[in-house]
Amino acid sequence: MKFEEIYAHMAAEYKTLAGVEPEDAADVSIRLKVLAGELYTVLCAAESLKLNCFPQTAAGEALDLHAEERGLVRKDAVKSVGTLTFSRRTALSYAAEIPAGTAGFVFTRSGLGIKKGIHVTNGVGVIDSDYRGEIQIGLHNLSAEPYTVQPGERIAQMIIMPYFAPVIEEVTSLTETDRGAGGFGSTGTK
Repeated sequence: MKFEEIYAHMAAEYKTLAGVEPEDAADVSIRLKVLAGELYTVLCAAESLKLNCFPQTAAGEALDLHAEERGLVRKDAVKSVGTLTFSRRTALSYAAEIPAGTAGFVFTRSGLGIKKGIHVTNGVGVIDSDYRGEIQIGLHNLSAEPYTVQPGERIAQMIIMPYFAPVIEEVTSLTETDRGAGGFGSTGTK
């Protein structure tokens, strides 16, 4: 709603209640315009807030995007027909000792994933702190175009992060939540 629409609605309501139209230079007209401006500012702020909010699940742990309100359109799914080749002369072989209490998390590089469709095969690779073997990174080409990994090319990124390892305790019942056992899609899409 625009400022002019707000003011016109307020002036019409004033005329209905008072029986006369507010004159442009009259005190009441100026007050209505100021109030219409304040309402317009509040409406703009509310719209901005609405567009930038991430509604959360009942417990607040996950964030859902309002894609439609943000003007995002999902692309139709296409069958992956791309090929992935490596032009490396020698096998990649290295090992690393991950500190206890942490894990290595291997992520897709954003440029490769978004621009080329090249992703870490299992979404996020996890390297446990007690693993001592060769670190291998599987890639999947989700695009329809062939892609060749060049020698020395950065194909993934690893971040060493601490993880929470709770003490597992068997119980006979779980605490109740508003969500309960609601699974996929139970928190809605809007």
